[in-house]
Amino acid sequence: VGTARLRTTGTFRNTLPRTRRACHAMWPVLYCLMSERREEYIVDILGETRPTAGRWAAPGSGPGGVVRVGAGQLRARIRGGLPYRAFDRVRERLQLSLPEAAAVLNVPLRTLARRRIEKKLAADESDRLYRLARVAAHAVDVLGTDEKVAAWFRRSNRALGGESPLQILDTDLGTRQVEDVLGRLEHGSIS
Repeated sequence: VGTARLRTTGTFRNTLPRTRRACHAMWPVLYCLMSERREEYIVDILGETRPTAGRWAAPGSGPGGVVRVGAGQLRARIRGGLPYRAFDRVRERLQLSLPEAAAVLNVPLRTLARRRIEKKLAADESDRLYRLARVAAHAVDVLGTDEKVAAWFRRSNRALGGESPLQILDTDLGTRQVEDVLGRLEHGSIS
């Protein structure tokens, strides 16, 4: 029945049930909302909002006084080096030890000790920290809480060849594999 309809109308969209078409049409809106939530999580975890007079507010702030940092601004901050406290915030939220976080960022512990004194990360370290925050935001979106994400990061995963997500987040390829697994979980596939 569906293939005959496809041949007569020439479009796949007309073969979908009416409710499925409505969901298909809503997907860009839902994706946009998920994307905004993830961006807010990344900005929050990196500490890229500023308090003003005891409240989180600034010109151009969004609902609840949360400062919206644009992609261009965040990119400039990453290129200039994020503050070391952003590294500490990510470690705290994801319950990472210093050696675990150093391994994910691919930075020696002695270098991190220097960065703590300098109070600033280098541009490449900031980029890797942003990458970790981006994956964490996706994981929180899928799994629900920072605690669940911290546990999931440490648990071995068959889809990742028996390695834990934390073990392979040190490379861009490993990060893409973890994001792929999260995408499959998000869409209901077993991973």
